Amino acid sequence: MIARLLQDSEAKDAARATCPERDVDEVLARVAWNVLAEPGDGVAGALIAELGPVEALRVATDADAVLVPPVTPPRALQEAIERWRPRASPHAVLDALHGAEAVRARLVLPGDALWPAAMDDLDVHAPTMLWVRGDAGLLSAEPRYW
Repeated sequence: MIARLLQDSEAKDAARATCPERDVDEVLARVAWNVLAEPGDGVAGALIAELGPVEALRVATDADAVLVPPVTPPRALQEAIERWRPRASPHAVLDALHGAEAVRARLVLPGDALWPAAMDDLDVHAPTMLWVRGDAGLLSAEPRYW
């Protein structure tokens, strides 16, 4: 899946439009993770933390990929992969990016200046990225009411 996304000029252009300051490969992988995994999916978070979003996506969606050593218990990883692979569609990722462009949403990724530090408290259960419309600076503004 990730190989097809990285070769798709339309997907790369859409990723650049929603998050121009970050590496396009990482943006595409994080949007794909947003499509594949449920919010708070700790197995996905652990895999991304260990391998990075691009390589983790390769492991999750490539039937021939082998993860050695496993970063999560093998059974948990296998069960997660079985949940993720039916959703592994480059078309769904492209639809998400086009939808973001249509409503002028941008992406905020972990490590960005606008990333809310409180999200890091969620550790492997933190979002892989945030879709933001409007003033992204409000994510970190004080006082917080969330």
